[in-house]
Amino acid sequence: MLKAKVLDFICQKVLEIKCHFLLESTCRLQMLDKHKIEGIFAGFWSEVYSDLCSIENSGWNAELISDEYIVASQFPEVISKKLQNSEQIATLESKYNQMLTAEDSNDEEANRIKQLKEEKKTLSAQKTQANKNLTQVRKSLKESIKAGETGDYRKNLENVVAEAERKYNKAVQKLNEVEEQLTAFTAIEKEIKLLKEDIRAIDRRMGDLADKAREEIPDEKARDIILNQFFGTIEKMLNSHIEQHFLEMSKSIEILWDKYNNSLTAILKERDDRTKELNAYLAELGYEI
Repeated sequence: MLKAKVLDFICQKVLEIKCHFLLESTCRLQMLDKHKIEGIFAGFWSEVYSDLCSIENSGWNAELISDEYIVASQFPEVISKKLQNSEQIATLESKYNQMLTAEDSNDEEANRIKQLKEEKKTLSAQKTQANKNLTQVRKSLKESIKAGETGDYRKNLENVVAEAERKYNKAVQKLNEVEEQLTAFTAIEKEIKLLKEDIRAIDRRMGDLADKAREEIPDEKARDIILNQFFGTIEKMLNSHIEQHFLEMSKSIEILWDKYNNSLTAILKERDDRTKELNAYLAELGYEI
């Protein structure tokens, strides 16, 4: 008897959600037709059907609440921090892409950042090798001085050391120049990396927080949270269709703009300008206009 009442209550709430979205979409949003709304509801029903069966058999069990949803309801500051990090990452990636676009505005600057990174890698290897060579020739010169050697051999060693120092300093200078050009990009990359590490740390904590929250949620409160989770599921599905509708509308408007953004005056002026150019060219060839 209790199970039947629970199932009846679920069905009633589900139908209320369905009617709510039918009315919202057809009367206020006026974006989706009845068939799309029914499709959304069918997808929603398929998504939550196993949970409904579980509720029928076991009641309102907090185990049915997803980790992210239960953490969001019981520890909103954790989800808020995760969302904040995600937004920061999106902003930084957008800024990074804009900087890349600016760098690649000319054909000669195409793939500039990639080239700089490859150049940095090469210069780092050159610097390491130059430092190794410098250490070796300095050691040889030191041994020569210790042995009391003079003359051409000693002078040659000093010249070799001076040349090794010049090559090492040059490699360091070039590497510093490349690193300076990459500073803005590497700073953004490091910040994005730290934010992603923070998100991963939050994800690792979410399991423990969810288990802790489930232990403290009574069945009555679990029912409200589960119903809100169901509502969020169908809301997400509906928003996905609405976003697709907006994309289709935007694409249609862009096509119309590309097709009709030039006024008749501008078109006629362009025609006259091209006519004058053609007439001038024909006159140069000796044709009478």
